[in-house]
Amino acid sequence: MGMMQTMDAKDIRWSVLQSEFDAGKFKLAVTQGQDPDGTHFNVDMPRWNIGDEDLADLIAYLKTLP
Repeated sequence: MGMMQTMDAKDIRWSVLQSEFDAGKFKLAVTQGQDPDGTHFNVDMPRWNIGDEDLADLIAYLKTLP
């Protein structure tokens, strides 16, 4: 754990994210680390191999966050 760093992260509630992300842009962020404007996130941001059904479930969960 000594190599772990502290990072600032965006608010992940969908009510906040939806102003920048739709499902397709969110998938690019999660799978390729790409921001909606085309820039790439810091290399510390993990990239995930996630299918469309799991991605839809993730977005549905994020929509439940207050």
